Amino acid sequence: MVTQSAFFPLQVPTNMVGASFATIDVDEFDDFIISSCNQLFFDMVDCNSPPSCPMQLNQVLTEIDSGEFLYYLHMAYQNRCAIDFELSFVNHGQKHWWLLIVTPILDDSKTNARLLMTGINITEKKKLQQSLDISRNRYRSVIQSVHDCIVATDSENNIVLFNRAAEKTWGYSYHEVSGKNISMLIPTKFRPQHDSFIDTFSKSKDVARQMSARNVVYGQRKDGSTFPAEVSISKMQVDSKVEFTAIVRDISERSRLLEELQHQATTDVLTGLKNRVYLDKELDNEILRLECCTRPLSLLMLDIDHFKLVNDNHGHAVGDQVLICFSKTIQALLQQHHVFARYGGEEFIILLPDETVEQAIKIANNIRQACCDKLHVNDIKCTVSIGVSLFTPNSDNADSFIKRADIALYQAKAQGRNCVKFHE
Repeated sequence: MVTQSAFFPLQVPTNMVGASFATIDVDEFDDFIISSCNQLFFDMVDCNSPPSCPMQLNQVLTEIDSGEFLYYLHMAYQNRCAIDFELSFVNHGQKHWWLLIVTPILDDSKTNARLLMTGINITEKKKLQQSLDISRNRYRSVIQSVHDCIVATDSENNIVLFNRAAEKTWGYSYHEVSGKNISMLIPTKFRPQHDSFIDTFSKSKDVARQMSARNVVYGQRKDGSTFPAEVSISKMQVDSKVEFTAIVRDISERSRLLEELQHQATTDVLTGLKNRVYLDKELDNEILRLECCTRPLSLLMLDIDHFKLVNDNHGHAVGDQVLICFSKTIQALLQQHHVFARYGGEEFIILLPDETVEQAIKIANNIRQACCDKLHVNDIKCTVSIGVSLFTPNSDNADSFIKRADIALYQAKAQGRNCVKFHE
């Protein structure tokens, strides 16, 4: 039991204290007695008609407020140690939050204790914290629900954010990548370029940039496989250091579709050879290369002899088989840098970079002989006529180059077919 006389009297008027304030003793029945307090204390506990001190604490507390409050008072009193805690009180029908600090004050004998309680209204702080929590949860929900990968790194390029889409795309969990360098998500051969880009970007005035604008960007999954990606990256200052956030989209399917469309646009459906569109583009590229260096460029124009009779006498299905057999027979004789294309109908062109006219004629004769030996479909034997031309840099263009091969082909047909002719 503690009496007020065991303690020195308070020297400061309680209402001059700018916080909720009370001194609390314990009577012989172990009940808490308020020996002094200020108006802010009564406001805190929503006591509109406070009795005079001293008073029992239970006189000013509601059942809703009392349980947790009394628990902390008992803890501070029994343990003779200061304690702070947050507690809400209902005031005029509204919840208010307070930070309460309870400090035991021992008498001269060190055996009796009085509790000194101060309270600071932290309702606005709580509201701000709740608002911040709501914003943080909303932000987290957006980050985790978007279909694009979001990866953030600190100033040392260590990963600090890795959303669900990123986990699904790369195959890593957040815990596997957290705190590790982002280079683990990039194929080894692209890491130097990535580091250089980040260094340049960090020093630039730009706050955002499309990485895909420079080159195709690739990621490397946990299983070692790679994928093409579309990336936008932004930076921000955090405690005077630069941090980065990247939005990454796996474009594997888009790239596959584009490649498929490109293949369809440049490939002959029947034979699988390149088509006229592809050949014209490659021919233009080869002519441009000749402006930088002197090297030979030859061209063969081929036509299956009497192919119209094959279609007329045996049907187009057999004619298609002849075209397919013809394409496979010739492809087996060519090198990788040769461009073999179906130019139209039964006409084909072979572009021969770095081949002299002598080499081109030799290749043409090998093709002609192979067709004589192997171009047999349903007991139908076919031969081929071939025209050869050599590009003349000072006077030729793509059209004249092909035209001279066409003239040579006409000469081969006029001479009886199944032969090779060169037109200068």
